[in-house]
Amino acid sequence: MLSKLLIKNLAVIKELEIDFSSGLNIITGETGAGKSMIIDALTLLCGGRATTDAVRSGEEWCEVQGIFNFADLSPVVKKSFTDNDIPCEDEIVVRRLVQREGKSRAYINGVIVNLSYLEATFGSLVSILSQHEHQKLFESSFQLELLDSFLGNAPRVQELEKVYRSWKGLENKFNEIKKLQSEATKRSDYLKYQIAEIKEHSFKEGDEEDLTARVARSDHSVMVLKALYNLTDNASQGENSASEKLSKLIPELSRCSSAEPEIEKLLELINDAVVKMDELCEEAQKISKKYNFDEAQIEEDRTKLSELKRLKKKFVCSSLDEILKTLADMEQELLGLEDVDSKLNKIDAEIKVIAQDYSKKAKELSSLRKKGSSKLSKMIETILDGLGMFKGGFKVEFKDAEPGHSGIDRVEYLISTNTGETAKSISKIASGGELSRLMLAVQSATNEVYGYGVQIFDEVDAGIGGDIGFRVGGLLKGISSNHQVVVITHLPQIAVFASSHLKVWKEEQNARTVVRVDTLDKDARFNEVTRMLGMENHKVAVSNAMEMLAKAQKIQAERV
Repeated sequence: MLSKLLIKNLAVIKELEIDFSSGLNIITGETGAGKSMIIDALTLLCGGRATTDAVRSGEEWCEVQGIFNFADLSPVVKKSFTDNDIPCEDEIVVRRLVQREGKSRAYINGVIVNLSYLEATFGSLVSILSQHEHQKLFESSFQLELLDSFLGNAPRVQELEKVYRSWKGLENKFNEIKKLQSEATKRSDYLKYQIAEIKEHSFKEGDEEDLTARVARSDHSVMVLKALYNLTDNASQGENSASEKLSKLIPELSRCSSAEPEIEKLLELINDAVVKMDELCEEAQKISKKYNFDEAQIEEDRTKLSELKRLKKKFVCSSLDEILKTLADMEQELLGLEDVDSKLNKIDAEIKVIAQDYSKKAKELSSLRKKGSSKLSKMIETILDGLGMFKGGFKVEFKDAEPGHSGIDRVEYLISTNTGETAKSISKIASGGELSRLMLAVQSATNEVYGYGVQIFDEVDAGIGGDIGFRVGGLLKGISSNHQVVVITHLPQIAVFASSHLKVWKEEQNARTVVRVDTLDKDARFNEVTRMLGMENHKVAVSNAMEMLAKAQKIQAERV
């Protein structure tokens, strides 16, 4: 409920603080006293647009602040607050600042929010009905929501919405994959070409080192073989080799050994040297065999090494290992792309199953709506008849709609102004005052299962009087048993039902008009009712006021 409203510098209001109570809050006052400013202030709190003359003359800004208490704040609003880092408490403080040049700021519990968020959030908590406000009752979605709430279909609607979201989620996924399918085909062809290009030479781990070594040996073979030949030729195998020359010295030294015994040691060293020369030649020959190349193989190695260098440059890789990793990644991606058709087939099958489930649930819900709509129609007709309105009847018309969150139905509330006349849309028949009373009838019928936390009615009494006024007052009182109701009225028949009666009046202060609001006690309330009768303090007015108060009490007792 709205517990307090603070207004500063709004139009003719300098500063105003209004306390509201639970139940039925009646606001009365002379024409032009400033009652409409209260509606304007509440509209600003609910995200409405500020008019160019919203700021009081001589001031640079205006401010409206509302303190709300919602003990049973809906889970949707709670989650929205949490998602937007707004403290979620039982008491909600909404503040709106409007500057003269038109700039505006809004806050919820001290956190700045944009107007669209404020409007969306408080649009579900506060209902403002007047001839100048957009009427939700014209909206088919709102009419359907009222019907479902009245029939207790909310759990079914929530389940259907869940199925619908899953269904559309799968369709979106299917369409995304389908859209990418042609691109996937191109990508697949590209990957196949690249993979074939790498696999052409059958590279495997370690090939780069082996190829590099073999090609390098081939490149240096002439130089190495020449050196090895010179080594073997000079060491042991040539006619003037070191081994040959040393061997020729052995006979001469042997003859000298008898004369010089230590020459035997030299002979031993010579023999060892000859043997070493032979071993040196054997090792050189072993090395030479490595250079016994197959020219065709060497050419193939050169080609593969050249190709490897090209692939490293093309794929921006520093080694064969990186190329092989790139190859593995492309093959893995290709497998995923080639699996697109199977994915599409799988999702398509899931879509068919969930679409059938949705269709079944939507048809069941539609059937319940159509069967139960007459119950709502009869209840609203009874209330409207009591208000002297639209005696031709009230009807809920159904039309097929594209599958959506709330099903396959589109409804429209129709009214016949007179018996026997064709029913027409309420948007084409109801005037502002009639619409307010129609909304009053609808909310009265659905009061126990649906309703805003705060319901505000302006000009609900337009064009009525007498006993109908009492009936409207009784309906408002009935709605206020479940929801806080704020009513601006000129009818004493409605005012006598007040739980709290507020009077708006003006006075001059320092050569400026200021607006005041008083909460009336029992005596002041009685005096206000007599004023509204147009004969303040007149004996007849006093008598009428007493009768009205008594009648209101009687009607309330009968409703209980």
